[in-house]
Amino acid sequence: MAAIIRRDGERGPSYRVLYRDPTGRSQSKTFKRKVDATAFMHSVEHSKIRGEYVGPKGGKVRFGDFAAEVMKARALNQRASTQASDASVFRSRVLPHFQDRHLGSVTP
Repeated sequence: MAAIIRRDGERGPSYRVLYRDPTGRSQSKTFKRKVDATAFMHSVEHSKIRGEYVGPKGGKVRFGDFAAEVMKARALNQRASTQASDASVFRSRVLPHFQDRHLGSVTP
């Protein structure tokens, strides 16, 4: 379970959310407003319950590296012709635009 700790500093109060990620590692994030800290705490707990949690460093993975892993995993359940077709489209249409971007910066 996550917790919010109020800290009074020189610039006024701040609120620190302490939580554990699904692997059990302790994480924290600081906010200026309590309402923002509370919203973040609830969103983290909700994403952990649904199995959709992505850690703070998860968005820093490059799209090209992530895509290579996904394509490799998908290849296990596809025919060779489908793999070749998907790889061609991906290589010519998707990678030129997104290959060097971080996953956290890619939006719908």
